Amino acid sequence: MVFRGGEAINKNWDDLRYLLALERTGSVKSAADMLKTSATTVTRKIAIISDRFKEPVFVKSNNQRLLTELGQRLFDIGVKLETSIANLGVGYISGEH
Repeated sequence: MVFRGGEAINKNWDDLRYLLALERTGSVKSAADMLKTSATTVTRKIAIISDRFKEPVFVKSNNQRLLTELGQRLFDIGVKLETSIANLGVGYISGEH
C-alpha cells in the first residue's frame, strides 16, 4: 500500500484525534462527546482524512465502524503521537530531556 496524503496529515495531525476518539468510543456521538464537539464535526474530520488519502479510514459493517488497513496505520501513528506529546510535557518540565 502506498501511503499517500502523508504530507497533508503532517500539516494537520490534530485531525487524528477524531479518528482516535471514534475508534476508541465506537460511535460518532460518543467521540463528539469525548472531544466536546458535534457529531457533524467528527464525521467531517473523518471524511477529510479519507479524502486526503483517497481511501476510507473506516468501513461500516453490521452497524459498526471498523478501521480499514489505512485507518489502523493512522490510528497506530496517532497513539504514538499522543504518547510522545504526553511524555514531552513531563520530560521537559522535569528536566529529564
